[in-house]
Amino acid sequence: MTDKQHWLADKAQERAEYYYTTAYQRWALELSHDKNIVIAKDIAIFVVNEFWIQTEDEFWTDVRKLIVESSHKTLYNP
Repeated sequence: MTDKQHWLADKAQERAEYYYTTAYQRWALELSHDKNIVIAKDIAIFVVNEFWIQTEDEFWTDVRKLIVESSHKTLYNP
């Protein structure tokens, strides 16, 4: 991987963590932790999809993939 690819991968991870954590803390208000994970992922994916639609930048597909495939422990960064 080139320096640029590493930088983009790090930025994608950072954005995935940010949008997931923000969604989890602000809008995942169920008593069930499992339901909160689903809510946070759905919201974070929605936001990232909107960025992709408006920019058509493939960076956002990488962020979306990280959100979809990563666990709560990987994404949640309070």
